[in-house]
Amino acid sequence: MYNHRAKRYPKLPSHRQDLQIPAAFRTTKAGDDFLLWQSASRHILVFATGSNIRLLAAMRTWGMDGTFKVVPQWYN
Repeated sequence: MYNHRAKRYPKLPSHRQDLQIPAAFRTTKAGDDFLLWQSASRHILVFATGSNIRLLAAMRTWGMDGTFKVVPQWYN
């Protein structure tokens, strides 16, 4: 997976504290903000659009999942 990824995306830093997300990955193709929140101290990234957050806010029940097989090794 990492070899294929290396051909298309920026190199992953050695440590998660050094992570810098390029501007092209912070917005959608339509120009909407996609990286809504980033906490370096808590190691949390929130990727969503404002319209999707409003949709979630209108729901009484949420289902969540963490797919840790696809995140960088230092997030495990």
